[in-house]
Amino acid sequence: MALGQAQPLLDYVFWMHFINPPYQVEPFDAERAGILVGVTAAIGMAGGVIGGVIWNVFHRAK
Repeated sequence: MALGQAQPLLDYVFWMHFINPPYQVEPFDAERAGILVGVTAAIGMAGGVIGGVIWNVFHRAK
């Protein structure tokens, strides 16, 4: 995205799938990118913790 090649790539991928591109890539914003990374990491961590707790409940040492 920072190199300005995201929109042409997205248009090409949609074109290959016979889809009229409904999305437009906005200019790169470091703050928004940081928020995206943080939220994605938090959701992934929460899912991992929940998955770990469930795993440990069903796989306790006997």
